[in-house]
Amino acid sequence: MGLLPGSELELICPGHGHNCMVKIGGGTLSLDMPLAENIYVTPV
Repeated sequence: MGLLPGSELELICPGHGHNCMVKIGGGTLSLDMPLAENIYVTPV
């Protein structure tokens, strides 16, 4: 499972972004803070 530029996803970061999850393609990825800080999203 991975994430490519241009993919549509749902980014869930409760608690001020300390533990984030990315829902994509029927799966969920868990992200730590350093990785989550490097994700930039654009609304569709």
